[in-house]
Amino acid sequence: MLALGVFLIVLFGDLLPRRTLGRWRAPIEAGAAIIFVTVLVIMSGGHASPYFFGFILIVGAGALWSTGFGRRYWPPSRAPPMC
Repeated sequence: MLALGVFLIVLFGDLLPRRTLGRWRAPIEAGAAIIFVTVLVIMSGGHASPYFFGFILIVGAGALWSTGFGRRYWPPSRAPPMC
């Protein structure tokens, strides 16, 4: 599971260009995150799993992204240098 998680992060964060998949990039990335967290929770004990909090993080990230706060700070490579 760890290798799969690292692969997904590297794939969506570093390897794929920003314009790849167009407007479908965010839904595909969100779907991959939901599937990953679901499999992790199922493998580690269901609703009693400590990884259940991952779903709350996904909902929070989606809420920030839809209100515009996520877009303001993403991508980090375009952020002004910190002095």
